[in-house]
Amino acid sequence: MSEIICDRKKPFSCLEKDLFLKLIDKYDNILTCKKTNGTSVLRKKQAWNRIQDEFNSSPIVSHKASVKQLTKLWYNMKAKAREAKTRENVRFLTGGGPSVEDMDTIDAKVIAIDKNILTNIEVDIDSDVNGKYFQFYNPILL
Repeated sequence: MSEIICDRKKPFSCLEKDLFLKLIDKYDNILTCKKTNGTSVLRKKQAWNRIQDEFNSSPIVSHKASVKQLTKLWYNMKAKAREAKTRENVRFLTGGGPSVEDMDTIDAKVIAIDKNILTNIEVDIDSDVNGKYFQFYNPILL
């Protein structure tokens, strides 16, 4: 690993983001591990260092980035994808509502990589399945 690279003042281009997502996908099983023991933390640090080296060695990268900048990019991309997914879910819940722009291809890739972003939970049993429960505990209906 080389020394800390210069400060990056320029935003990441679409090509750089696409390259970054390919690298994240390559190390996805390490980066999305929920364990916090010493070996998992060490593996994550090593994976981020490898991502930095591979990212900066690519010819399409105009300005080199540090691990800190790349991790911040990843967290920002996940937050943006989470917001896009929320807007999409709200549109379906309200029966249409106002038009909402479709999700970016980058947001869709981020959601495909990180499976933990706003997962929909299937619920088999609803709270009002048994009407007697509602009537028994509702003092107005008694």
